[in-house]
Amino acid sequence: MTDRYAIIWFEGDSPYTMVDKKGKTVVLTKEAAMQQASGLLHTQDDVDEAEDDLKYAITTTLLEDLFGWDTN
Repeated sequence: MTDRYAIIWFEGDSPYTMVDKKGKTVVLTKEAAMQQASGLLHTQDDVDEAEDDLKYAITTTLLEDLFGWDTN
């Protein structure tokens, strides 16, 4: 199964994801996500080191595990 990715960014302690018109997180292929992201988040440490206001690609699995986001 191919990993699915979302775009995430942080403003202070708050994470945000790119959403569609219905408010659902947009899910992308790695290639599509990397076209819009300044980096890739693989682990909790990567998330902890992420800079505010920069967009990152994150696997939907990590997004769900760390933030409880349901991307289905």
